[in-house]
Amino acid sequence: MKAHGQKLLALAALGLTLVTTPVPTWAGWAFSPGVTISPNQVGGSYARGSLVGTRYSADAVQYIGCTTTATSTRTECYAKNTAGAYLYCSSTNGAIYDTVQAMTDSSSIQIQVDGSGTCTSVNIYHGSERLR
Repeated sequence: MKAHGQKLLALAALGLTLVTTPVPTWAGWAFSPGVTISPNQVGGSYARGSLVGTRYSADAVQYIGCTTTATSTRTECYAKNTAGAYLYCSSTNGAIYDTVQAMTDSSSIQIQVDGSGTCTSVNIYHGSERLR
């Protein structure tokens, strides 16, 4: 009987500890857009989107990203929006290669593409509001 009472007291103490322990919360503004693909003013197009926003979107269609080749400065970028519009470009520009190397999971990407399918710029933004 005494052991049973001690067990109940221990369980009550554990329950009280779990109830009063603060749960980590996320604070701050959150912004995680999906993929947008649009024409630009010089005959090409651009895509932009948040890696987190795209990954956790309600649909399984959209994606955005870039890949690099370790043996050269070749970079390829791609995007697809919810409507199924697709964008692809490639580049051997070292500055674009370096920018893509700096991407993280909290990055937002903007990819500019000319009419011939060459990536003319890749812009990366990192920010706490892009985290999930």
